Amino acid sequence: MKNYLQLTLAVAVSMALTGCLKDVESNNDIETVQTADDAAQSESEVNPYTEMHDVVLPVEETAAVETIPNDNTDNTIDYGVVGDGQNIDYGKILDTEKGMAALEQGRKAVMSAVGAVDQQQLAAVAAQLKERATNAAVAFKTPVSGSAAGTGIDSVGSDWNRLEVSSVRVIDGDTVEVLQEGKQSERVRFAGIDAPESTQLFGKQSTQTLEDCVAGKPVTVVYKKRDPYERLVGVVYAGGVDCNYEQVKAGSAWHYKQYQKDQPAGFPALYADAETKARNSKIGLWAAEAPQKPWEYRREKK
Repeated sequence: MKNYLQLTLAVAVSMALTGCLKDVESNNDIETVQTADDAAQSESEVNPYTEMHDVVLPVEETAAVETIPNDNTDNTIDYGVVGDGQNIDYGKILDTEKGMAALEQGRKAVMSAVGAVDQQQLAAVAAQLKERATNAAVAFKTPVSGSAAGTGIDSVGSDWNRLEVSSVRVIDGDTVEVLQEGKQSERVRFAGIDAPESTQLFGKQSTQTLEDCVAGKPVTVVYKKRDPYERLVGVVYAGGVDCNYEQVKAGSAWHYKQYQKDQPAGFPALYADAETKARNSKIGLWAAEAPQKPWEYRREKK
């Protein structure tokens, strides 16, 4: 009996111990799960960007790089190795020398096109430039105006009419329009000279020198006749200076020998001498090798 009780007690103790062990194991499992959950929760609460520098990305194997074909050059610029350890091929690039050669070819093509401009246009531009250059030279070489001995107003015969004018307007190098107070305006054609037409080479220069002669001075016209256009044919004096003579002297007009009979006595020889001196000095229109006579120019335009 005593043995039976001892056996029963032993079994009971054994069973009790087994249950306790199971409870302990069960509690350990729960704690383990809770600890893993807590760790997952804590990991999810951490700022995902704080540790980015520790992240190591996998490096993919670099494929072979193909060279970009370029027929213009065989030169390839090597840009070396970049920071990620991979070689990058940017293709074949034209080198500086060949690039400059291409630009030079383009420049030559443009210059060739410019050279094909209409030759008449080029000739017109050249003529304008020549006229400007000649006018500049004339402004430098034109002698100072002054009364020529023998062409002053006192040298004109008493049979010539005199017209004192209040204003004068220059039409071209040998024609003016004058006005007397209270009377109709008159056009005056300069006797004994012929200036380039306004549309002719040196025409503008001739007009300018005449404007300089009459500007700001009292003007007197001496005349004897009218031409077929009802213009007075005479000599224009500005401040006592013979502007007809000054035009010839400055190389701004020809001595019009065909009509020298319309000049006062003694004037033709003095005008012819002034023309010779201007021609020899290459002043004004005489700076050109062969200036066209205005009467020939007008004949061509008819």
